[in-house]
Amino acid sequence: MKYLMLSFLCVLLLISACEIKEFSLPVWDVDFRIPLINEHYYVSDLVDSVHIVTDQNDILQIINTGELSTEEIFSVGMTPDVDISNVPILMGDNPQVMIPLQDSDNKVQLSYGELRAGQLRYRFSSVSAEVEAIVISFPDIRDATGDLLQLSYSGSEWEAADLNGYRIGTEGSGEILDSIRVTIFAAGAHPDGSQIANISLQMQNRLEFSYFEGHISHMVLEAADPAASLDVAYPYGIDNAITLSEANIVINLINELGFSCEFSGWFEARRDDQVVRVQILDESGQNYIIPAAVANGPGIKSIVIHENISDLMQIMPHHIELVQAKFLIDDSSGIGFLNVNDEITADYIIEAPFRFGVHEYPIEMQNAIKIDISEDNREYITKNLMDAGLEMQVKNTIPIGGQAFAYLGSTADIDPSNPDTYAFVKSAAIPIGSHNAPWVQLPDISLNRNQLLFFADSEVYLKWVFSFMESNGEVVITATTSDFIALKGSITAKIRVEE
Repeated sequence: MKYLMLSFLCVLLLISACEIKEFSLPVWDVDFRIPLINEHYYVSDLVDSVHIVTDQNDILQIINTGELSTEEIFSVGMTPDVDISNVPILMGDNPQVMIPLQDSDNKVQLSYGELRAGQLRYRFSSVSAEVEAIVISFPDIRDATGDLLQLSYSGSEWEAADLNGYRIGTEGSGEILDSIRVTIFAAGAHPDGSQIANISLQMQNRLEFSYFEGHISHMVLEAADPAASLDVAYPYGIDNAITLSEANIVINLINELGFSCEFSGWFEARRDDQVVRVQILDESGQNYIIPAAVANGPGIKSIVIHENISDLMQIMPHHIELVQAKFLIDDSSGIGFLNVNDEITADYIIEAPFRFGVHEYPIEMQNAIKIDISEDNREYITKNLMDAGLEMQVKNTIPIGGQAFAYLGSTADIDPSNPDTYAFVKSAAIPIGSHNAPWVQLPDISLNRNQLLFFADSEVYLKWVFSFMESNGEVVITATTSDFIALKGSITAKIRVEE
């Protein structure tokens, strides 16, 4: 019994000599990865089918179109200076009289014309009492039905014949009508051949034609004002990031006038306070000649202008206008035809392939991306974070490199120029790419605790801005499904886990 008591006391002494620690659960650190982004930015996203398109070789090109037309031809005419006084009229048939038909301004020569305005003044004088009738006929002037213009004696005062609707000359003759014929017949009691009256004729007012055939020595047709203009919208602000190295303008002219015309004008490009003008000239430095219309269709001329157009486009203009455009009909145009409703129209296309030099200028993506982070991951970030970083991979298949800037904010309204709209920005280098480029691991980007805690918010947005490196020469960009910049990124963190 004593032995048992002694053993019990020894156990109590042993227990009292030891310190019993509190119970604790296991603790360990875990590497943690949160997928953040996986985005492809295709070159083809630049294509808007209006200003930026692809050609048959999938090369991007800026393309702009415009139109022009001449102002309405309000009047084509001539002003004869006909003033014939007291031509004797004989009884019976009289010898034919020729009246000169010449433009007092020496601007036109008539072959055939359809009049919409004009006047012939006439007066009979010294008329014998025995005269029964006097008829003056003009074989070269006929109405729409083909009947000759005829003037009959009805008194001795000046009278006027309205020539509206009459035709002068023979349509399609191709011969200049430098005078018109006048025939006179008188009837009465006097013997044939005796003088029975006098006739005076005046044609001094302008003759205006709705349709004209003949020769024009000088007529300028101005293009409508403004002749043609367009405003250019460049997506993503690429006009600041590139300079085009080549361009051309194709002008397709349609001439409804039956006269060849000399075309002149300037293309003017404007960007803010920069203005560049390029004169439209052929390879010999001369104005282009637009062929005349023919009976079965208009004259057509396609002009391709390459020289100096690059100078026009290199300022990446916001506005392009065809200025001082006009068409000249002159002696070299020969005999032709025109209708007052005729016009010269044109459409033009400015084509600039994406062969360009690149500048270090930020190109901002239009929309911010919303980043979805699960509630569990947000809780890990908030409570268990030890340290963290941003791991990035890039795949670039286009032949330029640069920098990618990631702007992160709590709303979609991120403005890289306004620091109040985003929380922080991180950047990564983009290597020069090729069509078979692999994914490239970029150096890890560190995140401090405050930056990582930003991803614990319920709303997180990312906007990319790309700035490409300055190129030493020309770069050619295509826009197939294989041309893109892809970015993948994850948050890599070390978190402490307890059971």
